[in-house]
Amino acid sequence: MRRFLILSAGLFISCATSGNGGYDPQATGCGPNNCAGCCASGVCLAGTSNSQCGLGGTICATCNGADICNSSGQCALDLNSKWIVQPVAAAIDSSNNGSSWDGDGSPPDVIVTTTCPGGAAGVSEKVESYNPTFSFGSCVATAGQLLSKGVTFSIQDSDLAVNDNITGYVTMAITTADLALGSRGGTPTSGGCKSIQYTLTRK
Repeated sequence: MRRFLILSAGLFISCATSGNGGYDPQATGCGPNNCAGCCASGVCLAGTSNSQCGLGGTICATCNGADICNSSGQCALDLNSKWIVQPVAAAIDSSNNGSSWDGDGSPPDVIVTTTCPGGAAGVSEKVESYNPTFSFGSCVATAGQLLSKGVTFSIQDSDLAVNDNITGYVTMAITTADLALGSRGGTPTSGGCKSIQYTLTRK
């Protein structure tokens, strides 16, 4: 009787192992050999949702932020997602080519006009400061539009008669890294603006 039990146990172990001497995870699990979608806790899923994304038996990924699960089973930026482009701060030169911005020597009354691809535009409030901050004046565009065409802005000093141009029209490139960060800053190559800062918020 004792000999029979030992032989039976040896037969069981032999059947549970693979030909390479180790356990075969594909026998009862999930992987490239038996799953077209993605694997989560050993279960094969379709792999086409934002919460369970992946193909070819890979581990399922969760798409975060503005990413979606694309047809290749990868989390990638949704090019059709809409984004709010809002100026939030600027730094203006202390003089207008050596002269005061205003006749009384006061800081300029700064207005920012922002134009998104497709023609949508926003005009900020007027702020008298060399370092103005803004709370409105945004425009909206899709991620695809921003990545391909950027955003255009101009800055003026509002005067009673004729506004002075602090900058001309400047186009600022937008990258996927900017959208992920939610912010874009830049320094115009000409004019009286030292820097400008924008927030990029998914709508």
